[in-house]
Amino acid sequence: MCRNQRGMTLIELVIAMAIVTLLFGGMVGALGLILQKVPTGSAQLAVENQQQLARYWIIRDANSAEDFTAGSGVTYGTFSWRDYSVAPSAATPTPPPTPIPTPTPAVNTWAIRYYYDGTLKTLMREEKKNNVTQQTFQVAADILAQGDVTFTWNPGQLKVTVTVKPTLQEAAAIGDISRTATLVAFLRFRGESLVSVPALTPIPTPIPGSVTYTVAANPVVIAGTYVSGNAASLTTVDTDYYRVDSSTGSPKEVVWTVLSNTITSPTTIGSIQVRWSGVDDKANTSIELFVKTSAGASYDAFADSAYTSVTADVESTYFFFVPDAKVAAINTSRVIYLKARGVASANNRLSANQLIFVVSP
Repeated sequence: MCRNQRGMTLIELVIAMAIVTLLFGGMVGALGLILQKVPTGSAQLAVENQQQLARYWIIRDANSAEDFTAGSGVTYGTFSWRDYSVAPSAATPTPPPTPIPTPTPAVNTWAIRYYYDGTLKTLMREEKKNNVTQQTFQVAADILAQGDVTFTWNPGQLKVTVTVKPTLQEAAAIGDISRTATLVAFLRFRGESLVSVPALTPIPTPIPGSVTYTVAANPVVIAGTYVSGNAASLTTVDTDYYRVDSSTGSPKEVVWTVLSNTITSPTTIGSIQVRWSGVDDKANTSIELFVKTSAGASYDAFADSAYTSVTADVESTYFFFVPDAKVAAINTSRVIYLKARGVASANNRLSANQLIFVVSP
């Protein structure tokens, strides 16, 4: 037998087995790490998917909302808005000689509530239209505790800051997979609801260079009884109203006056648009709006514009342009004086939500 055909010595065999053992042990360890990372990576992806789903729904609802109400108990909070996209009913012609248009309000109210389901360990979304539940579903799973989701409301910035922390409970060798994400959602400007309104004609978009002014001081009640509200109640479309009960006698009247903030811009006023949002608790109430040009002037006997609140307890938004002759005088006085008058056959309450003056060059 040749020397180069001899077998392995015992020492060589032992060394070879040791090398194979080391190599095999390293591969087993690496394989274990790989197998451990597979469920970990999958769990992280699942956690991120839950957060992305929550982000989609919360930002979607916030961008539609006019307001947010912080919740209590298991409720984190509720987004709400009014939808004017539905087509208004045909207006009923006004019999002559009274030149009052009669818009039929067409509006849906939406409320989207986010709350915690402790049994399912989920963040839930409840959708209501006109106080009727449309659907309820989860927007984030694996929320182990109610405090793992927070909603923080900043009314000054119309901003909601939300944290969402899903947690997947894995085997002891892997550990729980948890991750906190923070999202910031902004509500739309409340005045935007006035662009599409339940009236005979949509409110026109102001021309470039227009400036919006609100009321300068609390209204002065001429006829009726003050109930609640102040000047701030008239600056935004929200749940705060300026309310006045009608006077006694016949007809049942609500009358109050208010003045705008001083107009500083534009330098020369070309037009003034008055926007009014209000609701009366009696149907067929005539809402009349009068403008005068200075403190020493008198209101005209006939309204500059008027409409009929056809349906009780339904808010409607109305606009009109101040006559050119009065605009010319307001160019000098730089203040708008307005009188609101509500007239009904029975006791009524007039509630004004927003009153603004859009001044254009």
